[in-house]
Amino acid sequence: MDFVLDASIALSWCFPDESNAYADRVLDAIGPMSVVVPSIWVYEIANAMLVAQRRGRITEDHRNKVTNMLNTLPIQTRDVTLSHTLTAISAQAKALDLTVYDAAYLDLAVAIGKPLATADRRLREAANRVGVAEFSPENG
Repeated sequence: MDFVLDASIALSWCFPDESNAYADRVLDAIGPMSVVVPSIWVYEIANAMLVAQRRGRITEDHRNKVTNMLNTLPIQTRDVTLSHTLTAISAQAKALDLTVYDAAYLDLAVAIGKPLATADRRLREAANRVGVAEFSPENG
């Protein structure tokens, strides 16, 4: 079963101080599954790691190791049109009091009918309000 992966989960794999049991179980569950992300995901991950390295939070060696690990995962990116982003996703962000970035994950989960893995409380609550299941690694 595929699922939508929010950047908050992947970033917990990147930064030891953000590690948590749920994110670790999500990573362990990926194996035979495909992970689907909106195209913004790649920019969020790359930027967070670059900023962390610039600020001395991680070393270049750590960043390279994480990059290599992420590159081995079966992650499929889904593009979205400007029109859809400016209309449907923006409207959903406004209605659910989310950022447009977070609404992109929710929109994708709704569109493909798959659960969402996120560490973001507001996004998880919004997903629950619109009927998107939280990804359960144990049931993956």
